[in-house]
Amino acid sequence: MIPSVLPRFLAACALASVLAAPAPLHAEPPRAPTEADRLFEAGRDASVKGDFARACQYFRESLRLDPTAVGTLINLGDCEENQGHPDVALAYYEQAFARLSVKDDRLPLVHERISSLEKRSARLELRLGGGAPAETTVTLDGRVLGPKELGVSLLLPAGNHLVVVTAVGYRGSRQGVSLGSGEARKLAVWPGPPLEEAVPTFVENTAQGPRDRERHASVLRALGIGALGLGIASVWVGSVTGLFALDREHLRRDNCDANNACNATGYDAARSGDTFATVSTITFAAGAVAIAGGLYLVLTNRPAPSPTTAIEPLVSPRGGGLTLRHSF
Repeated sequence: MIPSVLPRFLAACALASVLAAPAPLHAEPPRAPTEADRLFEAGRDASVKGDFARACQYFRESLRLDPTAVGTLINLGDCEENQGHPDVALAYYEQAFARLSVKDDRLPLVHERISSLEKRSARLELRLGGGAPAETTVTLDGRVLGPKELGVSLLLPAGNHLVVVTAVGYRGSRQGVSLGSGEARKLAVWPGPPLEEAVPTFVENTAQGPRDRERHASVLRALGIGALGLGIASVWVGSVTGLFALDREHLRRDNCDANNACNATGYDAARSGDTFATVSTITFAAGAVAIAGGLYLVLTNRPAPSPTTAIEPLVSPRGGGLTLRHSF
């Protein structure tokens, strides 16, 4: 822990010593500290302690109150650099460098920071590939890039980075990029294939092909044959019970008088005859319906005729030979 903090501590102290150098003799009398000065000092204390995130907050607020403070720009660059944001740090350093005069003691320090940062960092240029929709979202290491950041060289820390590209109606893509120190790379990105490309596979799987239709027809034919068998059995049962009903009717007539006064045998024959007649009517009608339905299923789902090929002799004015004839 101590060896990793020591270099940052020494760098912060060196930067603070440069920025806090005594003012020349001809300088104006010191002015009363302002709120911007107080925030600046709080930012320097946080930097010395290694709390660079808090330091940047203090420096940004100080710069808002005093936009002309070059020292605040340099310290902002330092804390952003220590947080692994070389592109942001470089922008602050370059702003400070542009405002410093050639006689300013801080000029060599800022120049060295810019050169060192560019040597230790890498550059990556991301651009949308052909066919990518304009509303494509590109995310670099979890940060959404704005339209102005696409197609320009971005300064990044050397190491591994993740590019995620998404768009409505597309599958999206993820790509890891490994950059070495001082490396510059250009990368074209896409949001992946359109989601509609998966639709033909679904349709193809669900649509009925010739084999599926034939399988479906064979099932219906089997049902039709079964219905025919059931219908024939029902008609047979209806016919048999009809004969029983006729037999009971004859027995009733033999044991009943003209006024339908019957003895015990006639009475039983009349009751059983009615039962047999009812069963005969129902089973015969059901059998007829089953036979009609079975015939419909069998006739409307007949198997497709298989093509046959025959070899026939061919005779023409130009000579003879053989020909193939296909029939269905």
